[in-house]
Amino acid sequence: MTDKIEASLRMTGDNFSPAVLEKLTGWTLVRKKEVGDLTKRGKLTVGSADLCPPKEVENNEDLFKGLEWILEVVPSHLSSINKSGADDVYLDIAYYRDVAVFNLGFKPEILKKIANLNMPFLISCYGDYMD
Repeated sequence: MTDKIEASLRMTGDNFSPAVLEKLTGWTLVRKKEVGDLTKRGKLTVGSADLCPPKEVENNEDLFKGLEWILEVVPSHLSSINKSGADDVYLDIAYYRDVAVFNLGFKPEILKKIANLNMPFLISCYGDYMD
């Protein structure tokens, strides 16, 4: 049976600058877009970026290791996230499993850490997942 959890912190905002947040935190963000960046559809009116666990953490055999990494590094930088202009911030959890019907549970310690972030979190579940 194959299980996989991907966790990320998703951030957007009219004045959000991923570059500023990287300077304030030392993080390496992914899927970075600055306000004013040019795309095929014109200039972006919002900035956006995701914080994902480093590959060595995400590829750990512990299913929850990437999520736990996010929950450890984010709380001390909540003010930096705010200072960088992010005003829509949420925890995004994707669970992949190679069966059609399944359950996902969290230890109480993880739920407490999620609640202490005081932000929305989304959980998406994908059945019949194969590597």
